[in-house]
This record gives sequence, C-alpha cells and structure tokens, in this order.
Amino acid sequence: MAAIFDGTVGWVCYLLAIIQYLIIGLVTSRDKALDVLSQFDREMARRRKEIEAEFETGRPDTVRPHESDFPDSLGSTCDRRTPPTPANE
Repeated sequence: MAAIFDGTVGWVCYLLAIIQYLIIGLVTSRDKALDVLSQFDREMARRRKEIEAEFETGRPDTVRPHESDFPDSLGSTCDRRTPPTPANE
C-alpha cells in the first residue's frame, strides 16, 4: 500500500507496516525467551534431583581433595599431624 499511494496515505501505510513488523518481532522474542526459561527450569529440576539422589545414597561422584594435597604459603605441603617446632631450638 505504501508503494501504491503517494503522500500521507503512503506514509501511514508504511508506518503501520513497520509497527506490525515490530509487534511480530516482540511476540516472537517473548515466546523464544519463555522457551529458554522453561528449558532452564527443566534442566535445574533435573540437576536438583541428581544432587538429592547423590545425598540420599551418600556416595559422591567425585572425590574431594584433602587439605594436605594443597601447598601452604611457603611452598611445602601442609602436614597437620605434626606440630610446628619453635625456631629458637
């Protein structure tokens, strides 16, 4: 219609087409955003069930490192079983 009519009528039809395009884009974006959120919710529910099952069985899938596996600030490994010796002895 915008190409057929000259003047004000053509511009009005052109603006209506742009507004219609924007409305369709907004509705489509909203639907896609809702799909992404619902997919995220399903994934979080699945992960939550996995974590609950892990705590019910009491067996974690991964092994946590012991604190003695990490070096202390001086570069040696920490050994909490032996007390430190005084420096003046």
